[in-house]
Amino acid sequence: MSHRPGAGWLGACIALGLLLAVGSTAVRAQDSEASAPRISLLTFGPGEIYWQRFGHNALLVRDRSGRGGTVYNYGYFDFAQENFFQNFIFGRMQYRLATGRLDQTLSQYHYEGREVREQRLDLSPAQARALEAFLRWNARPENADYRYDYFLEACSTRIRDALDRITGGALQPLQQTPARLTLREQVLRLTAPDPLLMLGLDLILGPAADAPRTLWEESFVPEVLEQALRGVQLPASEALESRSIVKSEHTLVARDPRRGAVLPPEDPPPLASAFLGAGLLWVALLLLAQRYSRVAWAGLAGLQLLIAGAAGLIMVFITAATAHWAGWYNLSAAFYNPLAWLALPAVWAAARGRVLHRGHRALLWMLPALAAVGLFAPLWQDNLHHALFWLPAHLALAWSALRMARQHPPHATAAA
Repeated sequence: MSHRPGAGWLGACIALGLLLAVGSTAVRAQDSEASAPRISLLTFGPGEIYWQRFGHNALLVRDRSGRGGTVYNYGYFDFAQENFFQNFIFGRMQYRLATGRLDQTLSQYHYEGREVREQRLDLSPAQARALEAFLRWNARPENADYRYDYFLEACSTRIRDALDRITGGALQPLQQTPARLTLREQVLRLTAPDPLLMLGLDLILGPAADAPRTLWEESFVPEVLEQALRGVQLPASEALESRSIVKSEHTLVARDPRRGAVLPPEDPPPLASAFLGAGLLWVALLLLAQRYSRVAWAGLAGLQLLIAGAAGLIMVFITAATAHWAGWYNLSAAFYNPLAWLALPAVWAAARGRVLHRGHRALLWMLPALAAVGLFAPLWQDNLHHALFWLPAHLALAWSALRMARQHPPHATAAA
């Protein structure tokens, strides 16, 4: 067999060159991965103040040490903002993306007794750099403001949308996954520890809050987005296999039950039995007052009409003049009717024992009649519990007013 001098050296040089090239590529890849930012989703537990009841979330870009970092927070608003309360009423609130240090953020939530959980995201180096660049751009003063919407444009939906863009649509399967709860059910669940807030929000929400939703839409709740990310898979690339977007999870601040807010239940509280019981109690009070005290009856009846009329006017105002789309076309106006105020003179006349003319009687019976029509509203809106209170209450009011007027007719004056 022939042998060319130097062939062995040539082969060795080629092999050594290949090894050096592979090693250099590996070193560059390691350097690239090491230099890429580490990004996490932070989820904060609910707080005691009403705007904290839904919880909160933010994105964290950790520094090279891994112990600190910058928190990008889409939930910043300012009471000192010009026309703040006017914008709040009309649904034109302005929020902004603000940045803060991790240690300061954790200290604040520790002081409030609220839990802070971290999900480290398993983004590729290119995705992590792109997300960091986007956050830096978005945090500039000229880009930071945005029009806030409780369900469509909030802290959680902004983060959801940013992650979906950076990952090339990895979160899109959430749009085909049915939501566990409707918007109303999530609102009732999260505000259940504060009954007055819960009932107020339930009152102003319309049929849009009861439409079937997807997990994508339900992720306006930070806790829901946190849970949803556990099922999100990032597609495979040349350098990385298919994997979960969540690499690891840690609790950074434990909840302090001595200072923290009461945690919400897993499901919305049942309201039908409570409203029915309250309605029957109110009916009993009206009938007792009608029998024993005209003054007490007039006070109860007047309060009922004032509440019903005021709530109805708020519903009309939300639909006619605001951008609060989740409260538009509220079918509960069948029970909280603005026309209730027109029946106040009839209550005054009945309390004084006067005969009610035809217009008074028509107004009194119009309220339970409209409430009865409202029994069909639950086909489109989850408001049956309101009917269970207001239909008996309006019936009792009309019946007791007519009975009181008959029991105390005006004295006839005999002709001389």
